[in-house]
Amino acid sequence: MNASNTPISVLSYVLTNYNDNHMSEYIIHMLNAMYELNLTKWARDFDHPYGFIIGGGDNLELILNHVQVYSDGHSDASASYCVGVCQDCLKLYVTCA
Repeated sequence: MNASNTPISVLSYVLTNYNDNHMSEYIIHMLNAMYELNLTKWARDFDHPYGFIIGGGDNLELILNHVQVYSDGHSDASASYCVGVCQDCLKLYVTCA
């Protein structure tokens, strides 16, 4: 698990609250993608009435096609859940520039 792009406070939260069935690994991969693609502010502030899968558009496509995230083999449901958890983490622990 490569977590070098994600702040330690966010990693700690993920590993404490989502450490089962590889979910923490998937969340960290998605957070890393958001940081590498400079989409943390977009993800943190995202507010579409139909959620990420319907309203995420090109930015969500970039995240889901990132090599770490793509290799996790998400369904629409797991991708939606995972990106929502990432958004919660970003809202709790990250001030985006």
